[in-house]
Formats: sequence, C-alpha cells, structure tokens
Amino acid sequence: MAAQHAVGWGRALAWGWCSVVALALIACSGRNAAAELPASVQLTEGVPFCTGQLPQGAQVLKLDIAQPRGLTRPAPVVMLVHGGGWSAGSRQDYRPLMLALAQQDMVAVSIDYRLAPQSRFPAQLEDVKCAVRWIREHAALYQMDTRRVVAVGGSAGAHLVALLGTTAHLPRFEGRGGFSAQSSHIDAMVLHGGPYDLTVGVREALAAPTSESVHALNMIESLLGASLAQRPQAYSEASAASYVSSRSASAMIIHGRLDPLVPPRQATRFHEVLTAHGVPSELIVIDRAGHGDFGPKPEAVTRRFLGFMKGAAPTGTPRAGSGGGG
Repeated sequence: MAAQHAVGWGRALAWGWCSVVALALIACSGRNAAAELPASVQLTEGVPFCTGQLPQGAQVLKLDIAQPRGLTRPAPVVMLVHGGGWSAGSRQDYRPLMLALAQQDMVAVSIDYRLAPQSRFPAQLEDVKCAVRWIREHAALYQMDTRRVVAVGGSAGAHLVALLGTTAHLPRFEGRGGFSAQSSHIDAMVLHGGPYDLTVGVREALAAPTSESVHALNMIESLLGASLAQRPQAYSEASAASYVSSRSASAMIIHGRLDPLVPPRQATRFHEVLTAHGVPSELIVIDRAGHGDFGPKPEAVTRRFLGFMKGAAPTGTPRAGSGGGG
C-alpha cells in the first residue's frame, strides 16, 4: 500500500511541475507526464553516471540530459531529483521540466538513485552527491557551467536535495560511487513539498495520525529500516534541518498549504532555520494547493521559479501569510 501511494504521489508531483511550466514554456502530453521533444532541444538519455551497491550486487545508475541544441558555450546547469516516497519514481518523471529548462537556455540533468527498501539511507544521498560530482567531471563535454549548480527536487526528491544543500562539508555522505576528486557542493536548491525534519514530523504524525500521515510514516520507515522509537538517531541524521549552517545552499521552498502528506510547517520551519543561519531563502506557501500541485494560479509560481533559476536573489521574506503563488 505504501509503495502504491509513493507511485501516486510521484506522478502527482510530475504533473504539478508539468502544469506550472506548461503555461509559460511548453505543452505537456498525457502519457506519464511525457512531453514532445522541441526542435530546439537536444535530449541524451540513459547516460551511466555512478555505481551503487545493492544486496544482490552493483546497480549502474543513469541520468538524462536536456540542453539547447547547438550549444556552443557553457550554460547554467540544473539537476532534477524525482520523488516517489524514496521507493518509486524515475528520472523520466521530470521530463517536461527538463525540456522547459533547456528551452530557457539551461542544461537540465535528471537522475535516478537507489530506492528503498532494497537500499536504506544514506544510499540515496550518496547517489545524488555522486551525480553532482559527475556533472562537474563532465562539465566541458556537455557545456555545463558549474559556477552555479542548482538542484530541484519534489517530495522525497526535495528531502534529498535539502540534504545535498546542507551536507557538502560532511565526507561521510559522499559514498564510493565515483569521481571522488570532484565536489558535491551545490549553490542553490528548489524544494517542493519535502520533509526536512523527520524527527519532528514523525512525532507530530504519531500524535495526530491520519490515513495520509500513516502512509508517510511507512515510507520513512522503509527508507530508514526502523521506527523513530527504535532508531531516533537515524531520523535526526536523515534530516536536513540537522545540518544547516551558514555554508548551506540558498533555497526556494515551495509547499501547498493543503498538503495532506507533508504538513506545510515542515517548509516554514526549514525556511526559518536557514534564515537564522544567514542563508538566503524564499518561502512560497501556496493557497489551495496540495502535495503535487501549484494551486489555481501556477503562473505566479512559474515567474518566481524561473527568476530564481536564472540567478535572481531570493527575497528572504516569508510568504506563508500572503498565499504565495495562489
């Protein structure tokens, strides 16, 4: 049941991004959030980037790259990390967003990572970090400007991107996937609907359980291999809020006010922790939006998202009271 919900939420997030970019950039088709390949975009699929260990052996992880066709000079690079409750989803979930970003003169890289329960945390974070190192190693080949690396994630992907943006100074999460001479540092992160403090989130869910929060608890236990009562330290170690410092990546945090799976206070608290450490952070809490959508006026989020992606400085002003993109 938890796996089925993970697949459903992963698809919802893909459709959410599909709708938000479609209004300003592209049109989305109706099969697995796929989008037609624009003539101006070059798509390279299934590129091996790292190797992760599974109980039954090694797994070769792959990524897809979308870039402006005929690119002759380095362009800003964006790495996309899919959701799906850490147990489902794939790099193809963000295909519409990849194509849209390539049409905006960026190089978009969408990655796979090892999934739970076959692989427990921190395997997923190790894979995401390895992908950043791969990007830096292959920057010249694919015309990627790594002076400003941005990562985007939704739901479980947002959880991993938040960890990526707060743990660059911690060697223990680098893993052994490859390209150890390169840095896994990112400069900015866009987080959509993710959990950032698993300890607090689980305690609150246990205090007032709902059908959705129970599913969320099952997903987290599948990721960590134990309950909060059994391994409280593991929940703290898997929480981005535990690692925030002045060196953390700048952030745009997007969350639906009606999210039934991950309460929006996860976003507001993480924003507050970032700003308390002097990290630029922009919070967008969207009225009438749930876990995978952008509310009735997604074009408002589009403008702010693209501004952030192109290097606009975050305002640092909380938007929870204003309805954000709604």
